[in-house]
Amino acid sequence: MSDFLVLPRLPVMSRSSAMPQRGQASLFASEDEADPYKKAVEIVHALPRQGLSLLSRKVGNCLLRQVVNVGPRDDAWYEIGISPLAQMAGFDSKDFAHLKSALRALMGLVFEWDVVTPVTKRRGWEAASLFPNVKIPPGAGVVRFQVNPELLPLIVKPEVYALIDMAVVRRFRRTASLALWEHCVRFERVGATSEVPWQTLRDILLGQSADSKTYNEFKYFKAKVLAPAIREINSESNHQVEMRMNYVGRFVSTIAFTIRPKAEATDSLTPETMHIVGEMVQIGVPQGDARRLAKMYGEAKLKGALQYTRDRMADTKREPLSNPGAYFRHALHTGYARPAEIAIAPEQTTSPSEDLATQLRSHRAREAQAYYRELDADEQRQLVERYNCQQALGALQVKTKPTRAAEAAFSRWLAIDTWGEPSKEDLLEFAAQMLAAKTR
Repeated sequence: MSDFLVLPRLPVMSRSSAMPQRGQASLFASEDEADPYKKAVEIVHALPRQGLSLLSRKVGNCLLRQVVNVGPRDDAWYEIGISPLAQMAGFDSKDFAHLKSALRALMGLVFEWDVVTPVTKRRGWEAASLFPNVKIPPGAGVVRFQVNPELLPLIVKPEVYALIDMAVVRRFRRTASLALWEHCVRFERVGATSEVPWQTLRDILLGQSADSKTYNEFKYFKAKVLAPAIREINSESNHQVEMRMNYVGRFVSTIAFTIRPKAEATDSLTPETMHIVGEMVQIGVPQGDARRLAKMYGEAKLKGALQYTRDRMADTKREPLSNPGAYFRHALHTGYARPAEIAIAPEQTTSPSEDLATQLRSHRAREAQAYYRELDADEQRQLVERYNCQQALGALQVKTKPTRAAEAAFSRWLAIDTWGEPSKEDLLEFAAQMLAAKTR
């Protein structure tokens, strides 16, 4: 089963007293506001004996942040409200069973501590559980958890640490991206990480699990894990990361990363860029997202995608767009501009028996998958709900673990919902694009 269709979650709940109060700001502003804590380097460079999900890694950071803020306790027991925990982790669903599963995954999970530091310089312990006990009392609305007492002094007052910004943590959509970003942030002041065997980094990112062992060759680990993680870090975080590989003969032996903070965003937003931000907001892009997109893309690309979206909105021959803001983001990320400038990825080989309309529908279904990944969680949730309401066959509805058939049906539906059924003009344009792609 592919991983594009990750079930979305419901809107976030308001902050409670367990989270810092920063005044009555909008939802997007509060999500983007810096929220750092000091995370001990021994934990940053720990190697989990089993794989951790993205939510488990985020929740683990939330619990550690709570411990750092509260300070040491004799019994090493702490608590945090479920709603603030969900808010802090960016878990915007009422399906608390999923949140409990993430907590259970952390409970009793054994880490090998600081596997990056040379053995002669490590602490006395080698492996230990970080959260040996986690409880959710019925009806209490809180999570109670115990920190390993031997590790508590290290967590509360670390000698060497990485400054982990929870606002950045919430943005990541890949487990490996979050783990790699933390690994690199530890070396932010130095500007480059230390060299580590690539197998060690693989196990830090993926855990000593069956998933990590599927990447026994570096080229697969690089293509499937590292490259997507680096792209997401450079796109979603406040840092720019580049990989450096070191060889022994023809084979990669160790890898390291350079890391540098991105230039402050406000200085790069010219009056013209701010005008474009306003235009993005007018078509439904949240202001926080609009400012972030303005920092990532040049004015020409932003204007081209805006015009492409306006042209689609003005096209009375097609069904009206249900979400122009999401359509714009997809057009921007995939390089679409005005119709005459549309870029298209090379098509997969198709059977000669397939007609042009079938090929266009297949292409749009693949584009719909990429489009879905770019949407916010709330937008994803709304799409899935609409799809399930119109899908009469239960086997094709999107559930907790959607089947391949359900994913394919959802992709076809989303393509039609977003772009409509192919028109004659669409087919002519698609044919021209295919011809241009073949002659490049």
